[in-house]
Amino acid sequence: MVGAGTMLPMLALAAPPTLSPQALLCAPTDLVCMVESALGDAYLKLNGAGDGSDDAIASGEAAIALGVNTRATGNASTAVGSLAQAIGVGATAFGESAAAIADAGTAIGQGALAAGFGNTALGAGAEATADQAATALGALSLAEGQGATALGGDAQVYGAGGLAAGFNAGTNGEAGVALGARSRALGGDFAVAVGGYASAVGEGATALGAASIAEGERSTTVGFQAEAHGEGATATGADSRALGASTAAFGSAASAVADDATALGTTALAAAQGSVAVGSAATALGNHSAALGYGAVAAGASSVAVGDSADAEGAGSVAVGVGAQAGGYAAAALGAQALATGNSSLALGVQSVAAGPAAVALGWNSISNGDFSTALGPAAYASGAGALAAGMGAIAEGFRGTALGYAAEAGGDSSVAIGGQSTCERFCIPFTTQAQGLNSVALGAGAIAFGNHATALGALSFASGDNSIASGANARAEAADSVSLGVNSRAAVSGAVALGAGSVAERTNAVSVGNSGTQRQIINVAAGTEGTDAVNVDQLNEAKAQAGNVRFVAVDAATDGSADAVASGNDATAIGSSAFADGEGSLAAGQQANALGAGAIAQGAQSLAMGDAAISLGSLSTATGQNAIAIGQGASALDDSNTAVGGTYVGLVNNQPAVQATSASGQGASAFGAGSQAGGGWSTAVGAGSYTQLR
Repeated sequence: MVGAGTMLPMLALAAPPTLSPQALLCAPTDLVCMVESALGDAYLKLNGAGDGSDDAIASGEAAIALGVNTRATGNASTAVGSLAQAIGVGATAFGESAAAIADAGTAIGQGALAAGFGNTALGAGAEATADQAATALGALSLAEGQGATALGGDAQVYGAGGLAAGFNAGTNGEAGVALGARSRALGGDFAVAVGGYASAVGEGATALGAASIAEGERSTTVGFQAEAHGEGATATGADSRALGASTAAFGSAASAVADDATALGTTALAAAQGSVAVGSAATALGNHSAALGYGAVAAGASSVAVGDSADAEGAGSVAVGVGAQAGGYAAAALGAQALATGNSSLALGVQSVAAGPAAVALGWNSISNGDFSTALGPAAYASGAGALAAGMGAIAEGFRGTALGYAAEAGGDSSVAIGGQSTCERFCIPFTTQAQGLNSVALGAGAIAFGNHATALGALSFASGDNSIASGANARAEAADSVSLGVNSRAAVSGAVALGAGSVAERTNAVSVGNSGTQRQIINVAAGTEGTDAVNVDQLNEAKAQAGNVRFVAVDAATDGSADAVASGNDATAIGSSAFADGEGSLAAGQQANALGAGAIAQGAQSLAMGDAAISLGSLSTATGQNAIAIGQGASALDDSNTAVGGTYVGLVNNQPAVQATSASGQGASAFGAGSQAGGGWSTAVGAGSYTQLR
């Protein structure tokens, strides 16, 4: 029903209608009557109360209001539909209760609302309520921010310049973007969510992929169900997770779940602060740890695992190589299947093992099991605490034992074995260098020292008795306190001494310079005239004649009795000016030579052998302990079972010019070489000018 006085716009029709008989009854000036009569019920119906209470109002110039209680109050405004309102210049409202309340606003659809300049609301219940330029397209869509755009049913945009497209998509920050059904870009400006159910929460957050979540400022997700929670977090790949500030996860199901963590690869896991996991199934569990390679694991803090299935469990540990494992604190395993389980241990080489604290294993299949032990070379084995095995197949099993050379063995505590395996021609059994006794020393290919404190020097030398010494190729010292010096020499009984190649000593506490088939002489000895001169046979005969049938022998070159030699023990012998032999079976030979003790031997000017079975050979040599041996000018063995072999050393000591005599001090110490010094209990110094020092 059109109210009286209301102007109708011009209607453009394809052909003018033919006036019906009813139209002819209308007054010439009643256009409404004529239009209704001409169109009839089929083309136009305007229903209302007819009493003026619900008249449409078109109050602006060229305004159009069509419908019950419609209102078009701006110039060129248009309101069509019951209760439609177009309030503003050029405003347009189509639909029941549609409202365009601003210049150039457009509201189309039941209850649509365009409440700002140039806003557009299209769809039932759509609302564009920003100050200007907002667009809401879709039922129940909402564009509340200036320049915002909401596309889709229930799409909602609250921030300026925002864009939401898709059912129930929404954004509330400036320039936020939500694309996809139920996508969300919330909590800050410039957030972007793309994909169904994608969610970007925080300033600059970006979520790309269905059901992906980026929560935190500048966080980023890419991929189906990817998650990034934390400032600057990044998750790329389906089901990837980045949980923590500045975390990064790249790859399907990759997870970085602590601040600053990085995971790269399918199912890679970086689970501690600052950790890095690179490779499929790589796992970094310790703070600042790094795992690189398929299945690599870095579990300890600051640990590093590199290689397929490499495993670094200890804090600060390093495992590099396929299957390498570093289990101890600060341990390092380098090489395929290398294993370092002791704290501060090092295993370097394929299948190398360092199991003790500070143990070192270098070489294929090398094993270092003892505390502070070292194995160097393929298949080297060091099991004693502080032991050293160097050389292919070398074995050091004793406490602080040392084995150097191919297949060398040091089985006794503080033992030393230096040399490789003996060689064979035709039919023989090759022997490895072995030092099996406590504090024993074996030096030379196939040398063997079985006795405690025994020393074997030379290829195939053999020292089996406690405190025995065998020096020379194939030399043998077979009993306690025995000494054999020379190629093929042999000391077979306790206290026996064999001097010279092929010499045999088979009498207890006896000295032999030959054997039953080959005797030796000490030749070219002039008659002594001074106290330091050796005596010859003539002088001995003279002394024997003077001694008569007594059991003691004293020979001296002087005739005034002022410096006679003295032999005061059973079977004791003193030869030389002021020589003194005091002990059963003792021998003192040389000016002021002193042999004090059962079986003691002092030979050389001012030599001293003080102690049972002590031996000093050489001018100024000194052996002052039981079973002590000093050989060489100025050599000194100053404690029980000491051995010092070597003369005076002239050279540099501690980078200073020095003259230094060979010395062994401390129980069981041994020094071999001019000027060598063994300064600690059971220590061994080998080589000119070498030394050991007790700390």
